[in-house]
Amino acid sequence: MLNTLKLEGINGLQLKWPNDILYKRQKLAGILVESRYGRQQNTVVGIGLNFELPTTTQQQIQQATTSLQQLCTKVPCRNALAGKIINTMIETLQHFQSHGLHDFISQWPQYDALHNQAITLINDCERTDAIARGINEQGELRYQIGDQIHTLSNSHISIRFAS
Repeated sequence: MLNTLKLEGINGLQLKWPNDILYKRQKLAGILVESRYGRQQNTVVGIGLNFELPTTTQQQIQQATTSLQQLCTKVPCRNALAGKIINTMIETLQHFQSHGLHDFISQWPQYDALHNQAITLINDCERTDAIARGINEQGELRYQIGDQIHTLSNSHISIRFAS
């Protein structure tokens, strides 16, 4: 999705683990992947992309947000862009299915919005300050508290920039 948006002229996008696409720390899009295991594995991928975001809606959201309307001099056609994103996602998922995460790990640092940033991990009422240290081979977030490196695979813990 990020590469499709770059082809539309939207540069400076970053990924915030585990599923956000940011522009200057403002959320432009989110990707949700949910898997179910049984006799076979089923995976659903949901994509949310802020096309237009009225100021009144933006003020109600408890994080910094942006939209294509704010970032583009000419907003792309919604249906054409959706088609491009879907085609790119199919290609990406097929590549992932064949090669796993390994081929994507090397690309992560250039897009990592959290790289070496002070972050706050929020789990219910508990807040933990740390420094983000990229992702590991399993795609887990690496973060440092003191001299210890920890990993996080639970996307139910909220991650915020500390500053």
